[in-house]
Amino acid sequence: MKESTVIYLLIMALMLSGATLFASVNDDEKPASEMIEDETVIPFNLSLFYPISINKSKEDAVKYNLGILYSHIGYLEKFSLNGLVGAVEHDASGLMISGIANVVGGETSALQIAGLLNVSGGKVSGFQIAPINVTKDISGFQIGAMNLSSETSGFQIGLINCSGDMQGIKAGLLNCSGDMEGLLFGLMNLNGDFEGIMAGLANFTGGFTGMEFGLMNVNGSFTGIQVGLVNLSGRVEGIQIGLINVASHIEGVPIGLINLAENGRVRVLVWGSSLSAYNVGVKFMVNGFYSVISAGYNNLYGDIEESITWGARYGKHKQYDNLFIDYDLGYLYIDNKDYFSCDGNIDQHAIEIRFAGGIDLARKVSMFLGAGVNYIWQDDYSFGDGEVRLQIFGGFEFF
Repeated sequence: MKESTVIYLLIMALMLSGATLFASVNDDEKPASEMIEDETVIPFNLSLFYPISINKSKEDAVKYNLGILYSHIGYLEKFSLNGLVGAVEHDASGLMISGIANVVGGETSALQIAGLLNVSGGKVSGFQIAPINVTKDISGFQIGAMNLSSETSGFQIGLINCSGDMQGIKAGLLNCSGDMEGLLFGLMNLNGDFEGIMAGLANFTGGFTGMEFGLMNVNGSFTGIQVGLVNLSGRVEGIQIGLINVASHIEGVPIGLINLAENGRVRVLVWGSSLSAYNVGVKFMVNGFYSVISAGYNNLYGDIEESITWGARYGKHKQYDNLFIDYDLGYLYIDNKDYFSCDGNIDQHAIEIRFAGGIDLARKVSMFLGAGVNYIWQDDYSFGDGEVRLQIFGGFEFF
């Protein structure tokens, strides 16, 4: 081969890989080592501490590399083992193992294993396994305590995982990314737009499409199913299930103890019943579904005046001009003891089904009357030892 041809090929390789360790390489180009003739590739390289090595240049392509302490070559084709640090100026393929760090300036089609750090300036197609893994783009696996990448297609598994846009699976204590499609599991998840399934103690996203599970879920907008202790979202299309559900607008079903939305309504209830004489409550209504939190006084069923009844109900509201129908299912805890002490009468539990009809007397005042069925059992008895009682009730709604 003419000397001018070899020089020309080396110049082309340097232009494609860049002047630094973090120069990018186009996906449709072949690795620069494939553009070098076989006689320019060193079959085996031994390095004590570069430049004390067989290769004399950081541009040399090497098939098999052994670095006692530190090696620095141009391209890796098969295998590299280093006591401390192994560096490849341009592209690497095969297997890289180093006691401290593997550093590749170009693309990596390899399995990288290091005691501390894996770094790749170009795209990684393969595996990075180390306490800290850093790359521009990756199509494969990153496994470590901290995984950092620009764009990711594959897996990130570690204590801290951060990436740009991602398609794949991510699992860790802290996960952060740009837009993502896939599965995400962690204690805290921070994302741009997300599509898929997410589970964590605290989840924060821009837009969300899919299924979300967490103690706290915070989204700019949401489409799908959201399950959490507290759910906070912008516009919701789907189902919210939680103790507290808050949204700017809901097109769907909120299921919770407290449901708040701009297209919802909050009403104050005052009523009497054959179970508990005096009752007050708050009714949260969204899209025809409602929940009621209530407190009552004077247990008429047990003829115990100093008794407090705590209740939670969930039901459906249907409006017909100025008339309406409500039906709901609820649970009651009837505290018959002397002001929460251990003395006095036995406490009771009740499950109830109620049906009511009402009329809107004014814009913010309604009257209702209804009946229901209660299954009541005492605190010191089993559920099967309870009894069924009928209930009638009536009262007013305000606001």
